[in-house]
Amino acid sequence: MAPRRRFKGQGGGLEKSIASQLAKDINKVVAASIQESAVAIANGLVEAGPAWSGEFAASWDVILEGESSRTSRSFGDSPYVYTRRNFPRSRFEKALNSNKSKFSIVNLASHAAEAIDQDRAIFIRPNNDPVKTPELGMGRDNPSFRYEIGDPFSGSLEEAPAARTAEPDWFYTYIEGGPLKGDLRRGVELAFKTNYSFSE
Repeated sequence: MAPRRRFKGQGGGLEKSIASQLAKDINKVVAASIQESAVAIANGLVEAGPAWSGEFAASWDVILEGESSRTSRSFGDSPYVYTRRNFPRSRFEKALNSNKSKFSIVNLASHAAEAIDQDRAIFIRPNNDPVKTPELGMGRDNPSFRYEIGDPFSGSLEEAPAARTAEPDWFYTYIEGGPLKGDLRRGVELAFKTNYSFSE
């Protein structure tokens, strides 16, 4: 009986094929995790952050390594709600398969620095009602930080000298206080739950 030969393939072709497919499968898992986490984090930022016109809330995006900023979205009379359509998984799979692994969550609104309480600005009351229920204040100096509205005001929005739609340091609290980690964890868990099942 002739001895069995061990199939090696040409230049380790079989091994390379298996390794390549395994890498793609892993990238699918990672891409799904990025997608679900992006949805959870973007909605977490909307919930925590300010929303007067709605533009800032509708301007969160995930920028891939080497990619330029994309066009911001339309917004209405309620806080924007993000879904998987906002962050197509195919974008992340393509980037990962090209060995690009750097992803940044950014806000594309022109007034993003003021909205996250990084910069002072001269605030002028817009004519439209805010899409979030505001907290009213006795007044502000200009320039000022977004949250600096003075002592509480008990009248109507139309009468209020100043108003805000998010607490002071909301962005820092979200990033450092635990909500970000929670949304990231839920996104990863949802990706595994909806895309993969394990049985004994």
